[in-house]
Amino acid sequence: MVDVDAPVPRLVERTGPHAGRVHHLVHGAHVLGRERGVSVALDGPDVSRQHARIEVAGSSVQLADLDSKNGVVVDGQVIDHVVDLNHGARIEIGGVELELQHPLGNLDRVLREAGEVTVTHRRARDATPAKARRGLLVPALSLVLFGAAVLALWWFG
Repeated sequence: MVDVDAPVPRLVERTGPHAGRVHHLVHGAHVLGRERGVSVALDGPDVSRQHARIEVAGSSVQLADLDSKNGVVVDGQVIDHVVDLNHGARIEIGGVELELQHPLGNLDRVLREAGEVTVTHRRARDATPAKARRGLLVPALSLVLFGAAVLALWWFG
């Protein structure tokens, strides 16, 4: 079952010694392999130390083989260049099969194919943007100077 509320894409190991394990893919680059310190550590008989790289940017997920000895297979096809991954993509790396779960990316793809404009959701940082706050500085200073001038005329005049 796919959790459609998942905010980030994730890889689920379908085969191998850790079948069922989930790897969350936050924004940025992720190296897959068996070397210590990689983002997605895989245990398989033919997994290279640094086998492949996944790049997550917005709703886009791309995969590239890092010149591994045994290659990378996506949906039954050996890849030799950077490929875009869609929700449900099956990835085989050194005897380990993974599935990409990314319902939001799938929705984005479907909307693009239908000719719809895709809306990017951004987290609100502040109710008043910095540019708007800077735009209020000149009117506020003008009001203070006007008030000082009126007070000076009243006082001395």
